[in-house]
Amino acid sequence: MDIFFVCCWRPNYTLHQVSKRDEHILQNSVFKKEQISQILLLLQSPTINVLQIIDKSFPGGGQKHVCWLSRELSRYPFLRVMIATSPGGEMWKEFQKVAERVFPTAMSSLVSPLALVRLINILSKNEIHVVHTHGGVAGLWGRIAAWLTGIPVVVHTLHGVHYVHYQNPITRGMGIFLERLLSKITFKIIFVSDSNKQLADRLRLVPPEKAIVIKNAVEIPPSINGVSNIPSDFLSYIEKKGTDKIYIGCIARFDPVKGHEFLIKAFSQLTPRYPQIELFLVGDGKEEEHIRALTKKLGLMERVHFLGYQQNIYPILGTMDIIVQPSLWEGLSLTLLEAMGMGRAIVATETEGNTDLLEDGKTALLVPPKDIEALAQAMEKLVVSQEMRQQIGNAAREYFRATNNLADMSKKVLNLYLEGLEELAKS
Repeated sequence: MDIFFVCCWRPNYTLHQVSKRDEHILQNSVFKKEQISQILLLLQSPTINVLQIIDKSFPGGGQKHVCWLSRELSRYPFLRVMIATSPGGEMWKEFQKVAERVFPTAMSSLVSPLALVRLINILSKNEIHVVHTHGGVAGLWGRIAAWLTGIPVVVHTLHGVHYVHYQNPITRGMGIFLERLLSKITFKIIFVSDSNKQLADRLRLVPPEKAIVIKNAVEIPPSINGVSNIPSDFLSYIEKKGTDKIYIGCIARFDPVKGHEFLIKAFSQLTPRYPQIELFLVGDGKEEEHIRALTKKLGLMERVHFLGYQQNIYPILGTMDIIVQPSLWEGLSLTLLEAMGMGRAIVATETEGNTDLLEDGKTALLVPPKDIEALAQAMEKLVVSQEMRQQIGNAAREYFRATNNLADMSKKVLNLYLEGLEELAKS
């Protein structure tokens, strides 16, 4: 379904007062002016108020997704977009730029009943009509709070069916049980990839009529050239890179699920034979010290560079010859989408989410998760062949251009909100 898009923002604009000049915007819309006006009349509100809930404000794929989605939704003059999240992370200021209001709401873990109290307080005082939760912790407390306060429409995005991969059978079973239970009080559940939905179907995680796939999308800046755009602590590497150097990058938070340990061990197999390769790790997280210790133990500190969290990753991506993503599992990786959009040669694990994006031998080289030998061999193929790097990078860019559309993604999400509210109006 398609829906109209408004590029301007007018604080007092309501659909009851669409001018003649703007009528053409609504002509080809599934949700017409009259339908949305009826929804607003039912809500007795000049706007539809949406609260996005995500547990943390540290950098991550889910956080970037919420930031981009909120920015796109805020372009619609009949929507007010707000965000509730834990304060203190690097994404907090980014959230403030794209949402009308950001509520500091600490959500430390699944055992965090105070988060429920805080969310109930926010929902009770701010006339919220749609709650959209993201991830496990926010999905638990956000949906319960929405149910207790009678929010008309509740949508949840599963950014990966992560608990299926947990080693502890009790934790794994609890995750599946909770999602089955919470789906009963959720209008729609969004999966970010077909393979994630197929996995959920096999587990009977969500009623089929409530499940929908809306694939992630990203935005690549139109221009990333110029020294002013390059992070200062990366400039020295740019300046010393000659034609003989081959830079390999991994952009991910330091977490066991991201597979840094396997990457470091695979890289150590290549360094004796290829003195021209260097590895750059972009991100931070709880596993960083462990990965630093492993790097030091393997004698790679001169060849592996820890760049920390970087707000602007595009100049770094643009300098890499190869991007490696050794994750044990994924939802639908934003980093891979960004690397594809910039025409980088990719090595990634053959796991759900990744296989939705990448075709082995065409747009990437895929290897089994945790397979150090296969990972080293795939990287070596790209290290020794500039032609293969160019072919894979070009194919990845073409696929990205044909499939990635951030505005379309946000329209599909908005359609879900309006469908839920329209059902409420009809009832």
